[in-house]
Amino acid sequence: MRWTDEQGSRPRRESVDLSAYPGLVVVYLGFRVGRLRGLKTLLGIGRGLAQVQRDMPDGLLAHENLVYGLNHVGMRQYWRDLESLEAFTRSDPHKTWWRAFGRDPAGNGFWHEAYRLSGGMEAIYVGMPNPIGLAAFAAARRPEGAFMTSRQRLAS
Repeated sequence: MRWTDEQGSRPRRESVDLSAYPGLVVVYLGFRVGRLRGLKTLLGIGRGLAQVQRDMPDGLLAHENLVYGLNHVGMRQYWRDLESLEAFTRSDPHKTWWRAFGRDPAGNGFWHEAYRLSGGMEAIYVGMPNPIGLAAFAAARRPEGAFMTSRQRLAS
């Protein structure tokens, strides 16, 4: 796809046809370093993310790194469907990182927001010092019971 006209002088307007991706899920993730020892955690996650980008697990259509601030980095991922995303989150390196982070976040914060083309949005925020994203305006709710998993929150 060319992003300029044939003469290369004017930007071309483009859009996308998502009809081949009815189950598409877009996920934004963020990691905020809150303490110096949190850099070690971030470096460990970075190695896992580099592996994810190299191996491109089944269902991951695209992965883009983002910078939100000096101590706040993240990514945007496009998944073919929720089932592919869930399979990834239950495998390594994600499973190991998430378990370790839950035991000791090292003063760091983590969040994700997921949006389904077919409808539904959900979010989780762990250790963030201030509301961000959907949490900046929506009422807080604890992720427990029928609201524990991403799938359950998307269905709400």
